[in-house]
Amino acid sequence: MKIGVTERGDAGIDFSWKDKSHTVDGMILITKAINNVFLRHLFSLYETGYTNIIVHATCTGYGSTAYEPNVPPPKTQLHNLNQMVKYGFPVENCVLRIDPIIPTKQGIEVAKAVIDTALVKGILPNMRVRISVLDEYRHVKNRMLCMGMKSVYPYGQFTASKDQFELVRRELSEYDIKFECCAEPFLQSGHFVHVGCVSEKDLKIFGLETADDRINPQNRRGCLCIANKTELLTNRARCPHGCIYCYWK
Repeated sequence: MKIGVTERGDAGIDFSWKDKSHTVDGMILITKAINNVFLRHLFSLYETGYTNIIVHATCTGYGSTAYEPNVPPPKTQLHNLNQMVKYGFPVENCVLRIDPIIPTKQGIEVAKAVIDTALVKGILPNMRVRISVLDEYRHVKNRMLCMGMKSVYPYGQFTASKDQFELVRRELSEYDIKFECCAEPFLQSGHFVHVGCVSEKDLKIFGLETADDRINPQNRRGCLCIANKTELLTNRARCPHGCIYCYWK
């Protein structure tokens, strides 16, 4: 059994996943750009009977800013997510993905604005929500400095401090929402559920069972994804979104 993911790029830009349904038992499509072309390919697969698809609609709140210069603004992404469900895509197969959250007071307010807008639009609380906290690679720090922006973490610090994680935990715990997350050990409370991007929960949605219950076979620190995860995209460079925090150099 294999579950395909689109972590190397964006499923709303790179549509090569649409021709690979025969190679996997299910797909998790991650995109910051739900658009007409994406929807056409998505519903085309549905019409052929291939329905084992989960869409992670990423909306950090930074679309069309210096952090995500070529990403649609958050209101556009949330509107299109809402439309996707109205067109007939099952809400249980949707995940609102706030990835990453910048763990500063201002950054958390941006993330909360996404949640608040989703609540007003009626997207939540019926939909799963997945979050992560910013990882700041050395090349990301350099990218920020070259653009005249301040690094979020001190030089040499890759991820948030315990105090910054506590700020995220405290602020998001105001919501009556279960936030899924992975590799975020300092987000602990009843509001945070630690689960992989490909999990037993996803397999149940697909109606699949697996005899292979290994977790994190790629030995990535903190990863909780089950072993049958496979990449659908061949991209090995920054995608056209141009996000400043992208892990690709």
